Amino acid sequence: MSGGSLSQEEIDALMADGAGGAVPETPEAPAPEGADEPGGPAPLSAVESDTIGEIGNICMSSAATALSTLLSRPVQITTPSVDEVDDAEVRRHFESPAVVVVIEYTEGLAGRNVFILTQRDASVVADLMMGGGGTPSDELTELHASAIGEAMNQMMGSASTAMAEMAGRRVDISAPSVAILDLSDGADGVDLGLDGRIVRTSFQLRVDDLLDTTLMQLMPIEFARDLVDGMSATPAAGTAPASEAADDDRRLHAVPVPVAQPVTFPSLDDASAAPGAGDIGLLLDVPLQVTVELGRTQLRIRNVLELVPGSIVELDKLAGEPVDVLVNGKQIARGEVVVIDEEFGVRITDVASQAKRLRGLAAEG
Repeated sequence: MSGGSLSQEEIDALMADGAGGAVPETPEAPAPEGADEPGGPAPLSAVESDTIGEIGNICMSSAATALSTLLSRPVQITTPSVDEVDDAEVRRHFESPAVVVVIEYTEGLAGRNVFILTQRDASVVADLMMGGGGTPSDELTELHASAIGEAMNQMMGSASTAMAEMAGRRVDISAPSVAILDLSDGADGVDLGLDGRIVRTSFQLRVDDLLDTTLMQLMPIEFARDLVDGMSATPAAGTAPASEAADDDRRLHAVPVPVAQPVTFPSLDDASAAPGAGDIGLLLDVPLQVTVELGRTQLRIRNVLELVPGSIVELDKLAGEPVDVLVNGKQIARGEVVVIDEEFGVRITDVASQAKRLRGLAAEG
């Protein structure tokens, strides 16, 4: 360099040095979290989240109808909200043990759904399932867990039927697995079977005026995306491919129209064959009240008020005449009174036909 100016050779040398050092020393800009992880799923798009919500809305509406039938009470499930969370975020919502129900898809879809209710809210549903008035409890027995499992089985059976209509193919589920787990932040050894990012769909569940709670549905993000893709409409043969936006808009509108068919019920005439195990098997464990009636009579109120120890009430049957055997107030047999080990019993001498017995039980129900 001379006279405060650079020669052409000096300028070329400086440019070469600067170019040679800049490239290897410049760090790469950091990529968004999760985007550079090998095989890591991308977040759901707005359209995919809306589709998940609409699928959940349709399926859980069918589930609410099934639960209402089981409980004989009005059930409402509101439009869901959908977001992406992780395992820690799920646990932060449960300070006490919760009821976790896991349902696997066995046909039509490959994945699992996990439903979570607080233990107290689950106890209300279980008590209603067992014929109670919906009394909450802070402890759940195996009987409660079984009742919750049956409720979820019926609800998700209806939901999978609705999903099958949307997808245009058969969709089956496994029997629910029910567990009472401590999901609090400090709980160790509790695995929900959902790795990575989780799609959470939250419904507001209302049962009459007894329950108003949040039912949480969880699924892996990969399964959620497969579910959305499975609901996509297939373009007709020979038509030009539609735009991506049009495909997304069509996702839930290609639902097969159900065909209504008249239902035919079997006759209960005497000549009818005995119902098969598949028809009545579900009712075989239902308890019934069995009563043996010696006879009846009518008394005026004054006569009832005059009764004292030692009074004799005359019945409308003769001594030694067969007694009536009633189930839930309906006569199904007759018999004679016997004594067995100092206890009374009834030896059945005449039984009504199976058809008549079923008619009596059906009339009682």
